Amino acid sequence: MGITFKDESEYRWLWDLLRDINQRGTFNCLLSDGRHLFCYHDHAGYNGLCQLHRRAPYDKVKLLDDDYEINLAHEKRPDQEGYIIASNPLTNEKWEEFHEGELRVYRDGKLVYISRE
Repeated sequence: MGITFKDESEYRWLWDLLRDINQRGTFNCLLSDGRHLFCYHDHAGYNGLCQLHRRAPYDKVKLLDDDYEINLAHEKRPDQEGYIIASNPLTNEKWEEFHEGELRVYRDGKLVYISRE
């Protein structure tokens, strides 16, 4: 049968489960049920986790660890948008760090849930 994620109570259930697992050691987690992307950041901040919401207007982007730059305005349509999740920022864009012990849930390219204490 499986778990269906219809409202915040199901996200809260998963967040509680991930926090329980995290009590056993360091734990960052990205997982998907094919519709949602669940991203959990370690309660002690292990190894970092951050997101970038990329959307128009697009500009030039430079990779931080390589001498490479691309003009996304030439590569992306104005209606394209989405999120990129990584341990550390990958580009010179404005990345947002996850809070320690935080769960974020994405569906259909949108951020639909952020856990709160």
